[in-house]
Amino acid sequence: MQGTKVILGTYNSMPEGCSDSTFESTYQRSWRPFLSSLNKFHNVNAVLFYSGTVYKWIEENHPEFLLLLVEMHNRKQVEILGGGFFSPLFETLQVSDKIGQIEMLTTYIRRTFGKRPSGGWLYEYSWDTTLPPVFRNAGFGYTFLPVSRLEALGFSFQGDVNPFITEEQRKTLTIIPCFDLGQGSSTVRPFEDSLEVYSRSYPEASLLALMLDGNSISRMWESSGLESPDVLFEKSFAWFQKNCLDFETISAQTYLKNGKTGPLRYFSYCASDRLAKSIEGERIIARQDIPSAPGKQVVSATKTSKRLYDKMCYIHSLMTVLRGDKARKKSAQEDLWSAQSGDAYWQGTYGGIRRPEVRIQAYRALIESERTTRVQGNFMHGIVMDDIDCDGTKEILYQTAVFHRKPSRTRSAAPGDSMKFSRT
Repeated sequence: MQGTKVILGTYNSMPEGCSDSTFESTYQRSWRPFLSSLNKFHNVNAVLFYSGTVYKWIEENHPEFLLLLVEMHNRKQVEILGGGFFSPLFETLQVSDKIGQIEMLTTYIRRTFGKRPSGGWLYEYSWDTTLPPVFRNAGFGYTFLPVSRLEALGFSFQGDVNPFITEEQRKTLTIIPCFDLGQGSSTVRPFEDSLEVYSRSYPEASLLALMLDGNSISRMWESSGLESPDVLFEKSFAWFQKNCLDFETISAQTYLKNGKTGPLRYFSYCASDRLAKSIEGERIIARQDIPSAPGKQVVSATKTSKRLYDKMCYIHSLMTVLRGDKARKKSAQEDLWSAQSGDAYWQGTYGGIRRPEVRIQAYRALIESERTTRVQGNFMHGIVMDDIDCDGTKEILYQTAVFHRKPSRTRSAAPGDSMKFSRT
């Protein structure tokens, strides 16, 4: 009897602007225990995603982790996924920004690991129909979406949860349905316990993909009652090693090379349970429903996130008319992409927009990007009329080389952005 193929994976992102202590705590409780434990079981494979923000911090603070990750990648024990460098909500971005974010992370992965990624990760599973051509043009052949959300959209897997294909503009992309262990419940079961549950629920499945948010590892450990997360993962990986004839771990790339994919299917949007819940609360989870355009609804849910989003879109429009100095444009683009960190536009796993340092970092990056677009000697002071907030009415903007102000519709004084600051 042929065993069930299993994809084990974690995805790991952090908001731009988080303190070193927050990064260090997550590293010690999540990233390090998982990888160091996996390294002891060479025949257990995993699929991993780290955002560019995480890579930058690890490279500076724990280079030994990156060296181990490269070693495990070279012996083909782990597969590294690509995606957006700053883990943006892809649905809220212009196509050029999606491409830029992906290429920025792909360049880092190629330089560090010597190979371009073949699959892409979606922050909070934020899907829209522009992604198949964007991902395929970036060299990605597949991505992951949660089974619970696909079933909520009307998909019936009938005992199996095998990959299927979707397409847009004749660009096909393989979707791997996965079970996200950290969503939908306050208790996170270990990999082996979850696998036994899902294998009974989907007895005909030839593949089961289990993905875990790295930020949920501490909850998994605390609910296990074990003395450390290292012991938790060593126990899990030892179980997979013992039961390798029944459940064989495999990389997504290897499975898709040898396995068959399902039929062609179409859908217009998707989102994680967390993202859907943040829009309309518990009602969505109870109804197993997802609002259309969930990413854009989430950034429109509060005045703070909407203003940040409007500012981001306005600066993107400035970028399209910036000509000549390629270095200046590249610098402005990277600041803009930094401000697109998904956690800055909703509460996220770590509090996101509720954390002052995350909001400040995003807005600082937007102001720096706008300042960079103002070419010295060519910038004209004056008044600009534009529909910044997409409400059908043009706003009046007064801008100088050092100040940018959108007048209030009331007689009260309106806030403005100072272009005079130093980046720290």
